[in-house]
Amino acid sequence: MPLRRKLAWIAILSFASGLPNGLVNQTINNYFSRMQVSLPEIGLISILGAAWSYKVFWAPVVDRVGTIKGWLAACLLLLAVSVAAIPLFPGKELAVGLPMGLLFLIAFVAFLSATQDVAIDGYTIGLLDKGEEGPANSIRVAAYRVALIVAGGALVTLAGGGLLLGFRVPAVGWSGAFFAGAGLLAACAIVVPFLPRPDRAPSPPGQWMKSLLPWVKTPKGLVLLAFVFLYKIGDYAMAPMVTPFWVQSGMSDAQIGLFKTTLGMVATVLGAVAGGWLIARKGIHWGLWVLGLFQAFSNLGYFVVARLDLGWHASGGAWIYGAGFLESASAGLGVAAFLSFLMNLCDKEHAVTQYALLTAVMAQGGVIAGGLSGYVAERLSFEAFFYATFVIALPAFLLIPRVKGWIREGKPAGAAP
Repeated sequence: MPLRRKLAWIAILSFASGLPNGLVNQTINNYFSRMQVSLPEIGLISILGAAWSYKVFWAPVVDRVGTIKGWLAACLLLLAVSVAAIPLFPGKELAVGLPMGLLFLIAFVAFLSATQDVAIDGYTIGLLDKGEEGPANSIRVAAYRVALIVAGGALVTLAGGGLLLGFRVPAVGWSGAFFAGAGLLAACAIVVPFLPRPDRAPSPPGQWMKSLLPWVKTPKGLVLLAFVFLYKIGDYAMAPMVTPFWVQSGMSDAQIGLFKTTLGMVATVLGAVAGGWLIARKGIHWGLWVLGLFQAFSNLGYFVVARLDLGWHASGGAWIYGAGFLESASAGLGVAAFLSFLMNLCDKEHAVTQYALLTAVMAQGGVIAGGLSGYVAERLSFEAFFYATFVIALPAFLLIPRVKGWIREGKPAGAAP
């Protein structure tokens, strides 16, 4: 199959993967901020996303039972129904305390999202050949981030009304925004039957655990898992508090949505495309260092804005947008390198379970860092908190020399023969 056709399907699946994640971690985050839910409770929403950390335990079921298309269609349709049910809980009562039914519903959305991610990741790795990770991950990151932007930007703009891609849209309220998100998930389910068959057979029964043993039983493998856990922990810690910081700075829903659907989208796509291009030419190891450092240092943009106390109404709008642009572009660079690294580690015959383990370890860092973010930000300050997210991102770079040997990549494009 031509690479261009592979990339088109990968883009569709990556958008479907990012949409529920964006709904949980951005749209609901913004919604709760508007409903005056406390910072600690907003931070604890990250813990409800534990399914993204523990999906490795049911990944063999996805691999062995049913078909990839069946899992994807079922998950997307159930996600659509679940997201449409969120507005059934009155928003005005959330400031008093989040009801258990709503918390269960959010956790169920995370579980369904994690399950479809298992299927999508295994399908994608089976579709690609070695050496195609760079271009594929630039598309994956761009499409995934576009989905996050749609969830955290376009839907937020729909809720409050404002400019969307240059057009003024009327306010439809939060119920209308969640219904729109549910409609997008249902639309993604429609294309599932048309997916081409990947070049991958499920691993034989009893083999999935053997494929994980090199990563869990040796000191070298444990160092690898520690690196996977730490590499994005600074981003994970910062993410839940960005929207509350924007709200505290005086930004309206329309202004937040405008950024995420314009500047944020442009920055993300540029970062992802540049990341894939650079990885194809410089290699994954180079990308982990250079692009990862861009990712870490971008957190200091928010630190500067908070330190200078540049609120939106104090002529700080350009600074806030600048910090957001820097973070979005750098996140595209860093995650393109990291996902290429994770995919490169996996064998096609064990891709479902191996990639599920790696991304589960990565997501566990998000559960812990994101879950504590609200408490830390409340007890310190946004200024100190954003600086701390930069500091905790640095230990991962000490482990890069020790994980270099795991990388199986050919000669970077453009290198001398």
